[in-house]
Amino acid sequence: MDSVQFPDLNTKNLANRVDSLQFTPEHQNSHSDAGSESEHDWWHVLEHISPVGIFRTTATGQGLYVNQRWCEITGLSAIEARNDGWLQAVYPDDRDRVISEWHQAVTQSLPFQSQYRFQRADGEVTWVLGQAVAQYDSQGQLMGYIGSTTDITQRKQAEEALQQHAERERLIATIAQDIRRSLNLSQVLATTVGGVRQFLQTDRVLIFRFESDWSGTVLVESVGAGWKAIQDTVINDPCFAEAYVLKYQGGQTQATTDIHAELPSCYINMLVGFQVKASLIVPILQEDQLWGLLIAHHCSETRHWQTWETDSLKQLAGQVSIAIQQSELHQEVQRLNAELEQQVQTRTAQLQLAFDFEATLKRITDRVRDSLDEDQILQTAVRELASAIGVRNCNAALYNLEQRTSTVRYEHTTSLAPIQGRVVWMDNFEEGYRQLLQGQYFQFCSLIPHPNRGQVTLFACPILDDQGILGDLWLISHCDHVFTEQDIRLVQQVANQCAIALRQARLYQEAQAQVKELEKLNHLKDDFLSTVSHELRSPMANIKLATQMLEIILKRANLLETDADPLSKYFQILRYECQREIKLINDLLDLSRLESNTAPLDLEVINL
Repeated sequence: MDSVQFPDLNTKNLANRVDSLQFTPEHQNSHSDAGSESEHDWWHVLEHISPVGIFRTTATGQGLYVNQRWCEITGLSAIEARNDGWLQAVYPDDRDRVISEWHQAVTQSLPFQSQYRFQRADGEVTWVLGQAVAQYDSQGQLMGYIGSTTDITQRKQAEEALQQHAERERLIATIAQDIRRSLNLSQVLATTVGGVRQFLQTDRVLIFRFESDWSGTVLVESVGAGWKAIQDTVINDPCFAEAYVLKYQGGQTQATTDIHAELPSCYINMLVGFQVKASLIVPILQEDQLWGLLIAHHCSETRHWQTWETDSLKQLAGQVSIAIQQSELHQEVQRLNAELEQQVQTRTAQLQLAFDFEATLKRITDRVRDSLDEDQILQTAVRELASAIGVRNCNAALYNLEQRTSTVRYEHTTSLAPIQGRVVWMDNFEEGYRQLLQGQYFQFCSLIPHPNRGQVTLFACPILDDQGILGDLWLISHCDHVFTEQDIRLVQQVANQCAIALRQARLYQEAQAQVKELEKLNHLKDDFLSTVSHELRSPMANIKLATQMLEIILKRANLLETDADPLSKYFQILRYECQREIKLINDLLDLSRLESNTAPLDLEVINL
């Protein structure tokens, strides 16, 4: 509260009225010497009625006079306040400042006003507001100061309480902001215990996490120097569930001033081991379920926990609960994102694998289909398969079902002894070839190491189509290798393409054989025509010559005089048909020469 001012009793009037008063004990004990009734009234005001303490000093601050109220406020007697006694009673931390402010007021001819503390003999501290004005004589010389002292202890205590409350609120807001700023649960919990220990000015703050059986672990702690660290300590209390679970799940707290006076012996033994003398426990709830505890330990001495401390800790426990929920949601989102990312990577890998599979199959198919030679087809297939799957050996064999044999026609090997050209009797490996002849693939690992190739893993796949089986493909790798589903699909697809290519190659070979046979027949036909043509020309030439000679004889005998004569008519038919036959023979000979390229073409331009 501010100093009290009377409307008709300002500091200047007060100075004038007490100007003649001297600082003596008599003035403090008896007022009958007052010269007039008016002075007696002023004494009455100064001594009894004034709500403020009145004091008078010299120009240097030496005490001359104080009233009764001043003594009540400061706890000093009038004798103790004399000279610099009042100044020595000022609280040590404020004394130098008061002296400095008094000196400044004197040197600058200013009124003195300051807030400072008096310390009583019993140690109690009183806050006062001191105000004083200068007194001057008729020549303007400074005579001293007169002023008032007002008790402002309650106001200061209220201000300090408000300041402490504001500071507590600021610290709580800072801790809550730090908690909300992070989604990392470990960081959130560490921030919480560190901030709470600073806020409560206690020796240890920890967060305890429960398991399903109500045992638990000290997840994180903040502990002062010289006190035992208990982080990561596992605590199993069989009595906890029965005594405290329902209490804490209901949101209740437990403030223990002295563990020896308020707790059962089993808890005392445990807490003494942690050097605890007083504790404050607040539950941390998650969806009405008890997640853990926020605990403050005071180890140096017993401590009475204030209500605001419990409320503040409950408020922070609520923030921690929200942070835990946010952190768990964040972790769940992170987990889902990681799973989604893993699914995307897996799907991408599958698509890439499928793409590589299709690209490899297309490459092998194109190269297999480009050839009509059986050996070239099998060579391409085994080389590409060995490279794509990465095996030690790949070979292709063709079957002779009548003789029940399998002949290795081609192989590709990197480290095994070559077996190309080897003939295998199917009956020597009946269980394997029975499956292959039925169109089934299989893979197995040799239990007994082979003399040449050692202990290996083998995969066999038949080469067949709808017309039957043609042969097989064998892939051999080290004993730890497993042929995957994709490897098997690739070998099957290549085997199918090999079957198609082999059928085409064999059809082509059959067609070529037929072509050669037809060429042979055609050549025989040409030879026959050429021979027949030559053989026919000679008799036709003789017939033509005989016809000409006959015509000469008949004309000499005058037997061909007229065309109407039957003889002439028959003779003309004979001559025409003979010429016609010769022309046909010549055409056959020309055609034969054209097909055999033995005669050049005589090109002529004709008008269509």
